[in-house]
This record gives sequence, structure tokens and C-alpha cells, in this order.
Amino acid sequence: MTPPFRLVHFRPTAPRLDHEGHSENAVWFCRDHVRHTEGKAHMSAVLAVVHIRAAVRRAGPNPWPLTSIP
Repeated sequence: MTPPFRLVHFRPTAPRLDHEGHSENAVWFCRDHVRHTEGKAHMSAVLAVVHIRAAVRRAGPNPWPLTSIP
């Protein structure tokens, strides 16, 4: 069985933590959206999420223009 969530690492934009904690370039994705992370490891987490949100919205029933993504 596929786990319900997967931690995906993108390009680091800050130094690694010298203590335990969630790194700034790692984002949790559910099994429905993790496929949209493929090919985005070179992006920062923020930029990757913008692209992923755009892809999810384009595939949805009421897509919005890319310029309206916050």
C-alpha cells in the first residue's frame, strides 16, 4: 500500500539545520499530488509549489489563469 503522504525535497535555499527539525526545502505531499513534484527538484520549494498549484488548478474543473496565483 502506498503511504498517504510523502516528503519531497527541493533545491535548498538555506543552510542545513544544525539541530533536528523540518528543513525549509522539504514539503509533504499527498499521494494524489506527489506526481506533480516530478522534475522540480532543481526548483526552490516555494517556486515548485507555485508550479504544482498551477498544474493542479489547470487540471481542475474551473482553472484560473497563472497570473492570479498568489
